[in-house]
This record gives sequence, structure tokens and C-alpha cells, in this order.
Amino acid sequence: MVIWYVQENLYTCDIVKRWIIKIKKLFNIIDIKKVDDKTLCYLPFLPDKKIKRINKISKKLNKILYKNDVQNIVLSEELYKQEELKNILYSNNINILNGRKLFNYLAYDTLEYILEKQGKALKETEVSILVNDNNELNLKNISLIANEAKRINIITNNVNRFKVIEKNLLNEAGIMIRITNNCKQALANSRIILNMDFPEELLNKYNIFRKAIIINLNNEIKLLPKKFQGINIKGIKCHIPEQYKMDMFENEVVYESLIINLKDFSNIRNQIVKDSVSVESLIGYNGKISNEEFSKIHLTKNV
Repeated sequence: MVIWYVQENLYTCDIVKRWIIKIKKLFNIIDIKKVDDKTLCYLPFLPDKKIKRINKISKKLNKILYKNDVQNIVLSEELYKQEELKNILYSNNINILNGRKLFNYLAYDTLEYILEKQGKALKETEVSILVNDNNELNLKNISLIANEAKRINIITNNVNRFKVIEKNLLNEAGIMIRITNNCKQALANSRIILNMDFPEELLNKYNIFRKAIIINLNNEIKLLPKKFQGINIKGIKCHIPEQYKMDMFENEVVYESLIINLKDFSNIRNQIVKDSVSVESLIGYNGKISNEEFSKIHLTKNV
């Protein structure tokens, strides 16, 4: 998989270089450079960030990506905030990495991080998993968690898709899992929920236990029922080794771009362990979730 890294032109104190950058900005010149083993693409954005100018540069970037057969990119933190730029790239089938894949590969670690804050272990915890797609990543994560958790409940609108994994876990490891399409009842009683692919509009059809912890791996769930007083997790911050970091880019997204080419779930998990990548904090809609917030939530049935 070919991945390019796209950022705005860097500020410089060198007078000559500053004039060169101004000229490039004036004529919308996009620079492409090889740095180590990465291809960096520098966009001539001006501070005013006028939409008309952004559109011109975005379309020019699209042509360059198409010409070089590049379909996957990483945007700098600043450029990722530019919705006009992203929309034009999306409309041309450009995949913008956002760290969600890494979040998925750290689903097990995220559960352990939360339970550590609760003073509990996964082996004594019941986990509910919201999932409709039985892709390999989802199935591997389910198997990994099922091997450690006290019990897992698969909540899905596609029960038949998960009968195979239910049978395999029972035959190969003696692990029983519960599969249900009764989303209303299951969510009303679930204390910790791993949401693999339920979108916001579907999740809001059901009454969620008011003090549940919800981990949203793929979809940012902004709105939940008014009675909800639990923790709604939208993202993750990780410890990433220094050698993988890049100035102006989010560490999690850069690391994701380096591991996804490994493809196989086991290879990626092994690399994560080898690199000592770990969960540093979890992000809600008001920023980093504090230890105090976790301490207010109790994962027992009598709360």
C-alpha cells in the first residue's frame, strides 16, 4: 500500500527560503520530496485559508495523487481540520488515515486500560459487543477478547453471520458466547460496550444503560439519550516510540500508516507489542477522560 504524507509548507526564518515559499504559494506550487523512506507532499496554504484557494490546491493535489497512483494519505494535524480539503479528497476516493485502524487493533488493550481504572480484570468482566459486519478484523478482536473475558455478548442485527465464530470458540476453546438481536434489552443491561460498527442513528434507537462505558471504535457517536450519564469514548492517545514520530502529524496516525501494510492481524498485534505501544489515555467529547470520571462509573449489576 502506497501512502503519502501531506502537510502545509513549514515556516522558516531563512529570508531566501521564505521568499521561495511565498512564490510557491502565489502560484499554488505543490512540492513533493522523499524524506527517508517516506514521500512528503507540501501544500502552499496561506494563513487566510480562503475556501476558493483551498479548492484550487485540493484539486491540484488530487491530480498529482491520481498521476502517481496514490490512494492513501496522512494529513498533518492542521490540514486534517480543513473540511473542504478532506471533502474534495473523499469525493475522489482518496482514503485519509485517521487512527481508527490502530484504535481497532488496540481494542483489547483499551478494555484492559478501562478495567485497570476500575480495579477489575477482564476475566471477571462481561463485555457487550455491537457488531454487524463479520469482517476479519472484527472476528479476530472478538476471539481475542472472548479468550480473556468472563463473558461476551454479541449484539447484532445479523445473528447468522456470527454462528461460525460461536461454534469455533466453543469447539476449539470451550468458550461460550451469547449472540442476540434483541438490541433493546441487551443494551439496557450492558455496563461496558464495545461498539465496532453501529452508527449513531442506530444506537440512538435503543435505551442504553445510563452509566455504561461505550467504546466507539469506528464511528464517533456524538449524541446519546438524554438520560445517559456514562462515558462515551471517541478516540485514543497512545505511547508511541520516538523513532515513529513526525513533526506536524498525529503520532497515532503515523504509526497506523506504518503497521497497516503488515495486513495480518497477528503480525500487527505482534508489532504493537514489540514496539511497546500502549494506551496512554482515552478521549471523550470534552477531551481527555480523567481518572475521576472513570471512578464515578461502577460496572456492577446493582448500580
